Amino acid sequence: MKAIQFLVLAAITVGTSACSSTVKTPSASSLPVSQSTAEAFGLAPIDAPSAVADSSKERRDFRSETPDETASLDVSNGNQAVGNGLIAFADSASISSAGDVVALADFPTGAEEDVEGDYDTKVNDPWEGYNRLMYSFNTKFDKYLVRPVGVAYDTVVPDVVQRRVTSFFSNLKEPRTLVNQLLQGQPVGAATTLGRFVINTTAGVGGMFDPASEWELDRADEDLGQTFASWGWDDSRYFVVPLYGPKTVRDFVSGFGDSPLNPTGYIDNQGVSIALKVVQIGSMRSAALPLDKMRAEALDEYTFVRDAWMQKRKSQIAKN
Repeated sequence: MKAIQFLVLAAITVGTSACSSTVKTPSASSLPVSQSTAEAFGLAPIDAPSAVADSSKERRDFRSETPDETASLDVSNGNQAVGNGLIAFADSASISSAGDVVALADFPTGAEEDVEGDYDTKVNDPWEGYNRLMYSFNTKFDKYLVRPVGVAYDTVVPDVVQRRVTSFFSNLKEPRTLVNQLLQGQPVGAATTLGRFVINTTAGVGGMFDPASEWELDRADEDLGQTFASWGWDDSRYFVVPLYGPKTVRDFVSGFGDSPLNPTGYIDNQGVSIALKVVQIGSMRSAALPLDKMRAEALDEYTFVRDAWMQKRKSQIAKN
């Protein structure tokens, strides 16, 4: 336990010291929060220079090359949410160990092309009326609480530190992946994941670096929802979870099983635990900022988010 706390504090210390000596270049997320938030949700015209938007996209693409796409980050203590809102919302996308941050960070890069192209996956959405209402509620919650955290994080924290933070949280997903690989009958994959976790936690300074990938130990991303699907629960209703975002009933249920596999859940220092979650919220939401414009320009934002999320989820399951 002391080791986990030490690694968490070390990561925060590194980020803080780097922030104090680095000035970031303005980006789309550097707009005043009220203005950029309104634009992201279609409440005002988007008139930011295209060069700014392009730089945000490049930053997002660069981060996608890191070992873990922030979209699939995983902090599972949704059932232990602190503050009953901001933290719970973050635990949603894997924030999907119990969760994904909201629909935003869980989009696949290039989802717009896929959804508008040859996307023929039928979505099981019999609760669309409820889901639309909850999506609207979650969107407002994001607008006033979560997105400002992402904007502040993206503005203050240097990109190099952001990459280290992303890698750190990604490493924390390895135990969950290992257990689910075993449950899916993938002993070789589980052995590889174990090797990655040991190497990156030690030589990688708590997971802030990824030497395991340089040694050709490929990263996998498995959760209990994918395990259930491999066992036969392959068709599940789409379900927008309050403060969490898009899921299916299968994935919502499986989040409770994955939750104990998240190392951060065993940190007994509440201050460290809260700080860690706030940093994760900022990291995830910051990575999703370039997607706000895409959502705002969709003819039907709810359908766009739903179909993009379901397509990504089906693709993850199909890999097993």
